[in-house]
Amino acid sequence: MFFKNEKETNPQVLQVSEITGWKTSKARKEMDKAKDLGISYKRYIKMECWKMDKTELYDAGTKERRRKEQIEKDIATVMENTGWTRQEALSKMKLAREKGVSYFQYALKYAWELSEEELQTLGIEIQKYKKYRKDMREYYIDSVAAKSGWERSKAIEEMDKAKAMGISYRQFLQKACWELSQEQFAPMAASVLEYKENVINSNKKKYVDKIIEKTGWSHGKISLEILKAKNLTGCSFEDYFAFKFYDLTPEEQQQYVTLDLFNKMRVKFNKHDTAAKYFDDKAMFNNTFSDFINRKWFVNTNLSYEEFKEKTQGLSSMLVKPLSATQGIGIKKILCNAGDEADRQAYEDLMNAGTSIAEQYIVQHDEMMQFCPQSVNTLRITTLNYGGECHFLYSVFRMGRGAVVDNFHAGGIAAAVDVNTGKVITDATDLEGNTFEYHPVSNIRIRDFSIPNWDKILDVCRHTYNMVEDVNLIGWDFAITPDGVDLIEGNPGASYVVAQLPFVSQKTGIKSIMCDPYL
Repeated sequence: MFFKNEKETNPQVLQVSEITGWKTSKARKEMDKAKDLGISYKRYIKMECWKMDKTELYDAGTKERRRKEQIEKDIATVMENTGWTRQEALSKMKLAREKGVSYFQYALKYAWELSEEELQTLGIEIQKYKKYRKDMREYYIDSVAAKSGWERSKAIEEMDKAKAMGISYRQFLQKACWELSQEQFAPMAASVLEYKENVINSNKKKYVDKIIEKTGWSHGKISLEILKAKNLTGCSFEDYFAFKFYDLTPEEQQQYVTLDLFNKMRVKFNKHDTAAKYFDDKAMFNNTFSDFINRKWFVNTNLSYEEFKEKTQGLSSMLVKPLSATQGIGIKKILCNAGDEADRQAYEDLMNAGTSIAEQYIVQHDEMMQFCPQSVNTLRITTLNYGGECHFLYSVFRMGRGAVVDNFHAGGIAAAVDVNTGKVITDATDLEGNTFEYHPVSNIRIRDFSIPNWDKILDVCRHTYNMVEDVNLIGWDFAITPDGVDLIEGNPGASYVVAQLPFVSQKTGIKSIMCDPYL
């Protein structure tokens, strides 16, 4: 009887009884049901479980068990990395929690490596990040509602369904998921998850390792500094490394276009499905902009050897690209008209390359070739259709270092170009942040070089910038030929990274030019 009375006078039971109007016996009974599901008395009150029906309570219990499992994993992670006993780890983590650092964040951000002052700062930045995420969440919801025509409540409902399948609010907006059928959504979701697991997560580790190499910081220090920069600028791990944020003041960091900021540009000015239709498929692109493409090209679908010979007549080589190739990935050179045996081998190589486009190898202007004869050295110039006018956001001169392509992510280097004059105005840089006054292959000075036929590049841009309705932000790639220019491709992604890397040595970003006037 004493045990029963003791439970009835439990302050937590009494608190629930007072809030709900239940008798203490009923309050205890309901709380014990929840306890059997893994929800403690304390958590029962915090989660207001008396408002839940059976299904909601069961789901809450499942989440609670997972939460406890995660806590145990976090404690184990800290013990493994510090050599502390469980009691020591838990004591430190509880103190950090008082500063606003959860068990999960403590383990994730290597917080045991931080001083007391840094730990205090981490707690403050975590709270800032919660607000930052909330603000971004509201932006995503409002944007989806506006673009889809849904009521805001409907947008949240659909975005939450997608989130349960691994698609974040940001990805839901970027991928224009409201335009997808159920049949289209499933493979898209699978590809996004695969990309996150295989690329994004590995890239984070890669860039953290690079920052450690450059700074000598601990993982805890890096986690803190990147979080501070993320709250301030919306940067990614790649941004932080590429723009050398570790060497910049907060005021200098704010001069840069970052991932979150540029995503707003892309979402505002480009419609996802239209951009994919006209620019992801290289054959579709070539057909759409055929007036500005001066090289021979064809797709290898259902191509006989005789048709291959006919289409390559008079050519010595071609570039073969997957129809959806990006960053120079999968591009290779094949020789043509080199004898029957060699031609048949080239044909077999082409037909075994998957669905691809074969394009005549471009003969570039001698002045462009001099920097690196082995690569077609190209121009990227990004236009924005804003208010019905063509705005030039930036241009870079991209040079290879011996590979077939000059692509920046394939080992190339890039220097900034003045869009008004066509003159190179910086030294070149690579993705690692190394700078080059002279080209590493030819030893030719890069700065002050004037791009041949610059006026023709601008002229083509003024004809193409508004040709595809709903795609207004485009990065155009051009080859400079002896008598003009040849449009290679368009990129609705229009990389903000390569646009700014040539200025990193000057500790200057181009946010004031590239984004501020248009957002």
